[in-house]
Amino acid sequence: MIVITVILILSAVAIMTLNSSRAKARDSKRLSDVRRLQTALEFFNADENSYPIYDKIELGLPNSVKLCNRSAGSFIDASANCQITYMDGVPADPLPASKLIYSSDGKGYDISFKTETKTEVGPPGAYHAHTIGIDQRSGVK
Repeated sequence: MIVITVILILSAVAIMTLNSSRAKARDSKRLSDVRRLQTALEFFNADENSYPIYDKIELGLPNSVKLCNRSAGSFIDASANCQITYMDGVPADPLPASKLIYSSDGKGYDISFKTETKTEVGPPGAYHAHTIGIDQRSGVK
């Protein structure tokens, strides 16, 4: 009986550690993807003199959208052709239930996302990426 109890306790600890590691890995990927998207948006802005204008767009399925020049439609289907591609396979959130939401007035942008664990940007919670960095304040900046 004692042996079974010890095995169950060790199994529970292993599962909790594994789940924590998975959440940290998703947060690391999420932040890396958002930063890559920020870089692509800066290249877009340098060429087009504004950011892609959207009231709100959900960046959904992985690799289903790419960021192209404005005349091609900016965020378009990944299979469509465009003259300039700033980012192939615009990232989606690693968790299917969570979303990356982009909005912009052309002068700035807001990419909203949520972290699951403590990261270099702060405690778990809602964050927003802007032209000035990543913080917890929403709004186009």
